[in-house]
Amino acid sequence: MFYGGRMKKEFIGYVLALTCAGIYLRVMAAGQTDPAMLYKSLEDKLQARFEQEKKSADLPGALLLLSLIADDAVQKGAKAPDYNLCDLGTICHDNKGIKRVDMPQLGGKPVPGSPADKLPRDKSGEVDAKEQFGQYLVNSKKYMVTEENVPVSSLKATQDELVGAKVAGIYLALQDPNSDASKEIKNSYLYISSDSYVLDGHHRWVALLADAYRKGNIAGTTIKVKRIGAPISDLVKVANQWAMDFGVQAKPGVATQPAAAPAK
Repeated sequence: MFYGGRMKKEFIGYVLALTCAGIYLRVMAAGQTDPAMLYKSLEDKLQARFEQEKKSADLPGALLLLSLIADDAVQKGAKAPDYNLCDLGTICHDNKGIKRVDMPQLGGKPVPGSPADKLPRDKSGEVDAKEQFGQYLVNSKKYMVTEENVPVSSLKATQDELVGAKVAGIYLALQDPNSDASKEIKNSYLYISSDSYVLDGHHRWVALLADAYRKGNIAGTTIKVKRIGAPISDLVKVANQWAMDFGVQAKPGVATQPAAAPAK
């Protein structure tokens, strides 16, 4: 869900203006007199900026790109292009090379007749099985699970795919701190491994990181987590097997709408 009204338009317009101004100055410095001919559409601007950030591996630039992606998604609706933020080489620099489709799903469409099928559904027909997974870890696997607040910048990506439009939607929802979506995002927790890799909730984590950057408070911003007493190399296998047995259908990280919040 996008946060609504004037605040969203002003914020996107501000970031877009700054980015386009930067493009203009770089083009003029290169001796071009008609930069508009080089960037005929917002998608051209997006792709040019995306390629620039891939080369520079600049995290602040990558986070600014989120706003452009969101604006592009608004214009195109469900046909918004997919931008993998991990291609930028900064947010996911120490990832484990696991594709989004191969990551555990602790929420989603339930398999008919499965234990997950008995859980309450949201308006999209999906279930949230995080609590059931946590009980399994403690009772069956005998793992220690501790609730913590950790620096948002201390976490590491496990997967090598992050859907830009999905991250942008969560990020924009955070700009209205009084909205239900923003409160839900901030109050939700992530599962992480003993070695600080994210097991579930990559898109929400990066959106919170982006929000912390925008506020100039990356070092002081924390995120709620449940740390599992096992390395990520073990947990991915354990969680995937549990999700299969419990009946949560796997899904790729594709944004079918401009954004949703919170997202896995």
